[in-house]
Amino acid sequence: MTEKNEKKTPKKDAVSKLNEILDETVSTPELTKYARVLDGQLMINGVDYELVVNYKDAFNLDALNERYSEVLNKYDYILGDWGYDQLRLRGFYQDGNHHANRDQLIGTVQDYLYEYCNFGCAYFIVKRTGKLPERDIRRNAKPQRRRSARARNQSQRPTSRVANDHHKVDSRKKAVAQPKRQAPKRKSFTMRQLDDDQN
Repeated sequence: MTEKNEKKTPKKDAVSKLNEILDETVSTPELTKYARVLDGQLMINGVDYELVVNYKDAFNLDALNERYSEVLNKYDYILGDWGYDQLRLRGFYQDGNHHANRDQLIGTVQDYLYEYCNFGCAYFIVKRTGKLPERDIRRNAKPQRRRSARARNQSQRPTSRVANDHHKVDSRKKAVAQPKRQAPKRKSFTMRQLDDDQN
């Protein structure tokens, strides 16, 4: 009977240790830090950024870390605005970017502030000064447009003279089957002289 108790205790110890580890990891979720300041320079995901506008002292590094998403990596500018004690982040491209919509260009940031932000809200704008890592550039590149199934099938069809002749015959049959339209008659008029009696 003592052998069974000895076998159960190591198993119970292992289960209790696993439960302790799980409780520690669940109780203290670790915040992923995207942004940090190194030597006075702002870095977000290893890329250098510069604080361009800090209206009403809106920049808060901790709030930026909480709200930042990797989707924002592709933008040249990031705008953060405060409303109801919530930080909202939005990305903008440089004005010369021809692939972006007009409302995603940095030149329209004032329109965005007037339309979507509270009047007089605190906001900040950071500008990317460093280059994106190569893997992020490829991932954010515009995907190639895929051809439709019909276009692929047409390009894979063998082109032969017989197939082309067949289409010509079909077009002739259609021409025969449909009656020809007659050209509309032109209207004409003739000028007559007035008789003196009619006046």
